[in-house]
Amino acid sequence: MHLHQAMKRGVSVCVLIQEPRDWNRRHEAALAAADDAKLKLIDAAVELLQSLGIHVTLRPKMHEKLIVIDDRILWEGSMNMLSWFNTTERYRRFSDRAEVAHAIEKHKLLPCRHCVVPTISEVLSASRLSLGLTQHDVARMAGVHRRVILECEAGKRNTRMGNLERICDALGFEVQIIPEHLGQTTQRLVRDGLPKVGQTKNSRLMASNHHLTPTISESDHHLTPTISETLKHVRSSLGLTQQDVATMASLDRKLVRECESGKRDVRLESLKRICGALGLEVQAIPKHLAHFTRQLV
Repeated sequence: MHLHQAMKRGVSVCVLIQEPRDWNRRHEAALAAADDAKLKLIDAAVELLQSLGIHVTLRPKMHEKLIVIDDRILWEGSMNMLSWFNTTERYRRFSDRAEVAHAIEKHKLLPCRHCVVPTISEVLSASRLSLGLTQHDVARMAGVHRRVILECEAGKRNTRMGNLERICDALGFEVQIIPEHLGQTTQRLVRDGLPKVGQTKNSRLMASNHHLTPTISESDHHLTPTISETLKHVRSSLGLTQQDVATMASLDRKLVRECESGKRDVRLESLKRICGALGLEVQAIPKHLAHFTRQLV
């Protein structure tokens, strides 16, 4: 019931359990009666969890008992939270990002194979199409060349953050970095908030009124303050230096310093690699949801 309530609140719940012996043979008639009965019980339990919208992954030799909540809290011990019954068990609670990151990496808890998060390129392309806009339209609204829109939607690695922010702003989005494990939750909010293609009948007319004026008027020299501040905050909370992050991301320390200082000519690929080293990801969030998702970090 608690998991069901969490799902209703929009929480993504991913469960990794040990794959039983003979799992791939569970539909065969040749199985022993006892084995068949056991596998049917497990199959029913998996179907129950999935019916609630919970992601279930069966993994061979998975025996650890862990609970990870966001990227902040880790429970580790002997108790199986899905099948406990009147036994003496132990659990330890860690409220430490570094411990959580270590557990996720050590036990390969991410990514959940069911959590398919669309890329920024896919989100922006879908948004443009849903509004009935061409790439030329968005280029004029953002004050950039159409080639920049084309490269951004194609997922080119050399897209610069300043241009990405202009495009996002023109389409009503804000560039944010969020914890990797919350990627599906935030993208579900994005998906549910986007109009379907052709849904907004007057979108072309509304957009045409904005073609002549680029939508960004602030300085082109710095990233949104929340991005640079968040990078620095997360790095510090993990006890890492800029050189540590640079080594983990296979980048020069200068790029880490530039991202933390808010330089807008940083390439998106570099920012993604730095975020990956810190357990973060870059997303485009609708402006009306930006305040909410900013509180997740």
